[in-house]
This record gives sequence, structure tokens and C-alpha cells, in this order.
Amino acid sequence: MSHKNQPPYFNNKKNPLLQVEKRETHISASAGPIPSADELAKYEAVSPGITQILLSTYQRQVNHRIEIESSVVKQNNINSARGQTYAFIIVLVAMVAGFALIIFNKDVAGLSTIIFALAGLVGTFLYGRSQEKKERIEKAKQVPEIK
Repeated sequence: MSHKNQPPYFNNKKNPLLQVEKRETHISASAGPIPSADELAKYEAVSPGITQILLSTYQRQVNHRIEIESSVVKQNNINSARGQTYAFIIVLVAMVAGFALIIFNKDVAGLSTIIFALAGLVGTFLYGRSQEKKERIEKAKQVPEIK
């Protein structure tokens, strides 16, 4: 477009009311509990010592979270072992009862007791495996892939 064909409002010399304004916008974002180094420096300039307070607070929170997760894992392991012990006792009692029934000429009842005890054990095992698989799939959906 040549200078002659421009509308009059583009020519500041002829139209002094027209002003050009330049705006800049700076956006910064950070992810995580600790501000960026620039932000920490600004905080420190306003309130000396604040950086140390923020970092020590963050460290205490991390340590607390680790302790909680550790105690949850330990308790889950204890509960799992207890459940396995109880299942073993129940199946053992059912097996002994089944064999006792067979010895006392109750063959059908004894055999069905043994079969149901074993089927319950196998069913519980398979159900636990399927739940673990579903849980792994859900966790995989929550965690982004690293490429």
C-alpha cells in the first residue's frame, strides 16, 4: 500500500490525535510447591529470611507425607498377611471337615466341602488379581507417559 493511498488516520503528522500505544504482557507460570528462583529473590527482597522459611516448611511437609505413606504401606502389608493367615485357617478347617465327612461315609458332603473350600480360595485369588490389574490400569491413566 503506497503512502498516498493510506487513510488519513494512519499519518500521525496530519492527525496529531492519533497515538500509537505499545503494550507488553509478561506471563510466567510455575508448577510445584516451590516458587521459581526469580520469585524467591523478589520475596527475599521484601521479607529477608522468607526463602529459608518457605523451603524448611516444604521440607517438613515432604517428610510428613513420606512418613504417612510409609505407615500406610506397612499397615497394608500387615493386613494382607493377616488376611492370608485367616484364609489358610479357614481352608484348613474346611479341608479337615471334608476329610472327616468322607471318613464317616458322607462322601458327597465331604467332597463338596473340599471342592467349595478350594474353589473359594481360587476365586478369591483370581478376584484379587483382577482388582490389582484394574488398579494398575487406573494408575497408568493418571501418570503421563514419558517420551
